[in-house]
Amino acid sequence: MLVVVAGFQDALTRIEEWVAEHRLPIRVACHEMFNDSHRAFSPTSRYFESEAEKATTRDLFYRVGTHIDKNQPLGYGDLQALLVFETSVPNNTLAAIWGTSSGSFKWEPLFPRI
Repeated sequence: MLVVVAGFQDALTRIEEWVAEHRLPIRVACHEMFNDSHRAFSPTSRYFESEAEKATTRDLFYRVGTHIDKNQPLGYGDLQALLVFETSVPNNTLAAIWGTSSGSFKWEPLFPRI
């Protein structure tokens, strides 16, 4: 059995397909399942009261994120996750939450990655 603490439904589907394709005797179990509404700025995001608030916040996180990781400012794969574990932060979480930057734009994260 492969136990996943938390994951997006589409990623878990891909894992299950890969396991089946390779005919592995593994069952995949996920404790906390995420969908599109869990992505910070998706059209169905559950975190904002208005589209204007969401757009303003997305712009801020995108601008800060480009100073941290210019290729993935909204998290690896543009997943826009809002997930922090006790010991680390996944790279698909918004870069401004876990990343640092230096130079002319200095940024200290709330939850630095270890």
